[in-house]
Amino acid sequence: SLTGEITPARAFPDAGFISLHTDHTNQDKDIALLARASRHGSASHQHPDQGSFVLIHKGTTLISPSGYFGRCYGTRHHMEWTNSTRAHNAILVDGVGQEGWSHRATGKIISCGKKGNLLHGELDLTAAYPMLKVWRRQFFLNSKGSVLVKDHIEAEKPVTISWLLHTLSEPVKSSDGRVYLDRKGIHLDICPVTGSLGECNISGNFSVDLNEGVPEAYKVTMPQQFHLTWTTPSAACHDIAVAFLIDGAILDMKDVDEISAC
Repeated sequence: SLTGEITPARAFPDAGFISLHTDHTNQDKDIALLARASRHGSASHQHPDQGSFVLIHKGTTLISPSGYFGRCYGTRHHMEWTNSTRAHNAILVDGVGQEGWSHRATGKIISCGKKGNLLHGELDLTAAYPMLKVWRRQFFLNSKGSVLVKDHIEAEKPVTISWLLHTLSEPVKSSDGRVYLDRKGIHLDICPVTGSLGECNISGNFSVDLNEGVPEAYKVTMPQQFHLTWTTPSAACHDIAVAFLIDGAILDMKDVDEISAC
């Protein structure tokens, strides 16, 4: 094989992403997570989206980047939304994302493999945020349907973190602080575990409309997308963990113990 042996966890450092699959031989069971950490920054066709990830189950995308290309290259929506950190599953620091069109806004893959019963990946995204001392993001998957995203963030001074997610299905807030969505028969619970994230803000609108500045004859219609934002209190150090539970899965406490040791 030109690509080598197929494994459930694989890093692609030249392309700049990791790929985790709980069952790559059976798409009807597989939970897949892809996350970006690239040495190529945000120049050319790259976006300022280091640390952003996609969550897929049974071939259906549950969590994805947002935004559209629009009618053509260079529309306001394309340049000011799609090609910005706020359109991706990453973070903002005091409302500020990663620098666009920059070779400096890079990421690094630290590890990718299996830890006990968990698939695991770790990224260092610090270089993409010059206002931070550290941003490391870890991903943990198990075949029972639980996914955990864990962030460690340090800054020289207190900062507020906006924790971003995007999806194609409308999320609903529940009374216990969770957010859930249903997409093509799959139920997903999104559960903040640590990090004082507070209440989630949900929007069905882009801050720059898809057809902003486009002549009437060239306007396009695309499926609606939804944007979730949790905001922390200001602090110099943040430890955030968010669980994604598919079809009634629970976060196994044995897994939590393993994760806490990482």
